[in-house]
Amino acid sequence: MSSSFAQQIIRISNEYTIYMTLVLLIGGIIGNCLNLLIFSTSKIFRESPCAFLLIVLSLTDIGQVVITLSSRILSSALGVDPTTASLVWCRLRGFLAQILSLTSVYTICFIAFDQFLSTSYLFYLRNLSNLKVAHRFILIMICLSTIHSFPLLIIPENHPTKGCNIYNSAYFFYNTYIYFIGLIGILPTLISSLFSFLSCYNIRHIIPRQIGLARRRLDRQLTIIAFVRTICSIVLVLPYIVYRIYYYINASSGNSAMQIAILSLVGAIANSLIIFNYAGSFYLFLIFSARFRRQLKLLFKRIYSKIFARRNQIQPHAIIVRSIGTDIHQKIRHSM
Repeated sequence: MSSSFAQQIIRISNEYTIYMTLVLLIGGIIGNCLNLLIFSTSKIFRESPCAFLLIVLSLTDIGQVVITLSSRILSSALGVDPTTASLVWCRLRGFLAQILSLTSVYTICFIAFDQFLSTSYLFYLRNLSNLKVAHRFILIMICLSTIHSFPLLIIPENHPTKGCNIYNSAYFFYNTYIYFIGLIGILPTLISSLFSFLSCYNIRHIIPRQIGLARRRLDRQLTIIAFVRTICSIVLVLPYIVYRIYYYINASSGNSAMQIAILSLVGAIANSLIIFNYAGSFYLFLIFSARFRRQLKLLFKRIYSKIFARRNQIQPHAIIVRSIGTDIHQKIRHSM
């Protein structure tokens, strides 16, 4: 009885993984592409360093969603795991995924820090919030993430039964307990939450005479966006980290079929939560930011007008030219 129930739980876990993966892949690509269009084409966001950082974040999120979910769809739906079929892809996938994860997590931290600077009542701190600083941060972050992730091009191996994984005990310990807990979990959580709350404090206590009304409104909306993205990252990443720690601690111990099935279902839910962290930012911005919703409407109006503008302008233009030609011809005939 227990074994059949465990098999049913595993079947539910596999079906949940397949359908949720498809939803997150499609929704993540569409949402992040709309983020890119809104933050890169809207004049109100164009000169903001926070908007530039959100563009970079959307790019890293698209890469993370595609790299992570493409292999998962093939392995779950078709029973073919590209990481076990190719050692090159096994290593390259981990290398790229870690670069994107580090860049994404610490870009969220810098978004919160930039909003703290932008909303500060001290002029010299507000002056530090600019595009030049944001460009330098992203360049440095990509370089550091690449250097940190370089061992993943060498260390992972393909095991005949266990698949693509890290089998070096020292690096496995570092990757599990220092990278996941420290670099991805505790450190960015503390940084982003600290500066997000400080930004909210600045917005509530900002002196109106120091900053113009339009700037205050923009800062308020960007602070809301940054705060929502930070809270989302904390809430969705921590369950995955706890699951990974529990999984690695109990991986060597003998588990019953029911424990394995429950762990499989919990793992599927935790994986979907962390992928939603990369795929769901657009939908969260849409819910919590009124200005973001207005910019989305303006984006759709611009797209609509570009599609139908030529169709609406060709015929009147032709009629005007034809009528002008007719009038000139008639005047020439009367003069003769």
